[in-house]
Parts: sequence; structure tokens; C-alpha cells
Amino acid sequence: MRDEPRLQFTVSIAIFAFWGVIARYFQLPPPLLLAIIGAAGSVTCLLYYRGPIRWTFGAALVGAILTLDLLLLFLAFRRIDFATAVALHNAGPILVIIFAPWITGDQFRPGGLVLACIGFAAVAVLCGVKLAAASTATLAGVTYALLSAGTLAASMLVQRHLMKRGDDFRGTVLQYNITLTAACVLLAIAWPYTMDGAAYVDLDVKPFEIAGAALAGVITQGLAMLLFNSAARRLSSEAMARLSLLGPMFTVIIGALLYAEHPTTLQLVALGTIMAVSYVARPDASESNPAAGMPARGRTAQG
Repeated sequence: MRDEPRLQFTVSIAIFAFWGVIARYFQLPPPLLLAIIGAAGSVTCLLYYRGPIRWTFGAALVGAILTLDLLLLFLAFRRIDFATAVALHNAGPILVIIFAPWITGDQFRPGGLVLACIGFAAVAVLCGVKLAAASTATLAGVTYALLSAGTLAASMLVQRHLMKRGDDFRGTVLQYNITLTAACVLLAIAWPYTMDGAAYVDLDVKPFEIAGAALAGVITQGLAMLLFNSAARRLSSEAMARLSLLGPMFTVIIGALLYAEHPTTLQLVALGTIMAVSYVARPDASESNPAAGMPARGRTAQG
């Protein structure tokens, strides 16, 4: 089905929109929470994977980038509102479209960049922070969110490169999660000596929190990541970048429903613009032909 990768990608983005809820609901230190999520994601991927694992540097690199991306995003969500955090985070797709021709070999389309800029302008409207009157915590949250835009772009580009090269997406996602888990275990050990070390004081980890975090890992780092990477085999970087702009819309809706962070009329107009930009994301040859993103006999891994 021609629209299957777009549907898979959209579903994964909708699931990732719950990262803010996960970050706020579970009051575990971020590295410990992410270690549990990564471990649960690893187990989920193992259930879907058959055969020996082909360990690659690229997959380990994505795992490291994802670790930093999620850590920065969790720190941002715990300090600023959903709309602001996700607006700054989703500056990443602009970087994806700019650097994709050099990293993934995708064709550069000036029109795609214009549409992405329109989408980013709409995303910027969602950011209601007045930095002049911001508190120290708010400034820190904004900084974390801005840094996460870079890690988001890097993650999308490298994942797209691996899937276009023909790497098995199940084994690749499994490696992401193993790297994420190992890195977060190390970070959890070092975390008490950082500025957020107070989170470990009188830490009381309840069984339901571990179970809940594990379930979140199954859904996000397991099922959603498998859908994301399956779609990345057949979507262009441009289409991925613009479809990912649905993330702010989903996140703002969740914030309004669960945390009474209601958007203004102007923000609703911006959300409509984001939906329109995402909807017109055009398929390229690899999207219309499921085999185009996979290596074939007599053809290089770049297709």
C-alpha cells in the first residue's frame, strides 16, 4: 500500500507525543527512567527479531544520539510547558531538509525547504515563552529543548541513512535500545554527582512505577520505534521532516487535555498550518516503490 509508510510514521509520531506525559508522570531521575524504558524496548524488539544480530557502528551511533535526545527532552518537559518544549524541539526538521542531500543522498527540493520553513514558523507561534521575564528553570528548559532540536535532526538523518542502506530495521532498533539502556545505566550511576543529583535523595521507587515505565518502553521504544524505522525505509527525508511536524500538534492537544495547557486562537491557527504542511508532504521514488529503499542484487546499498 502506497500510504502504509506514511500511516506507520504518523502513528509513531503520535505515540512519541506522549513523551512529555511520561517525563512528568514518572518522577524517577531521567537516566533511571530511560534505562527502564530502553530495557523494555529491547525485550520487545527481541520478540520480533529472528536470527543473529549484525552489530553496526551506525546503529550504536543512533542509540547514543537517542539517549542524548530523550534526556534533553525529558529535562525540558519537566521545566517548561508542552507547547514551548515541543516547538523548540521540532526545529530539527529544518536541519533534516538542509543536510539530507549530503547525509542520505536524498534530492534537495527548494519547495520542500519553503514548506518546512512555513511549518517551523507555525511551530514557533506555539512557543509562548517571554525570555526576558523567564525564571532560571525556564531558561534551562528552553536551552535543553533547543539542544534537543539538533539531536532530533541527527537521529532522523542517521536512521534514514541506515534504512535506505538496507539495514534490517528490527535488528537496528534492537541495537538502539541496547545502547540506550547501557548508556542510561551509566548515567544513572553518575547522576547523583550532577546538578540534578537531589533527585536521588530519599528516592523511593515503587513497583507500579517500574511496571508503568516498562509498559511505556514497550510502546515507545518498542512498537513505535519499529514503526518509525519501517516507514523510514520508504519515506524521503523531506517527507519524514514534514510529517514529524504533526508531533507538536499531538503534544499540544495532550497538554490541553491532561494538564489544562489550553492553546490560544493563534496557536490553533498554527496547529492547522502544521497539519496542512504535513499533509502535502510528497512521496518520492523510494516512497512509491517499497523496494527502492532496499538494496537489490546488482545494485548498491544507496539504490
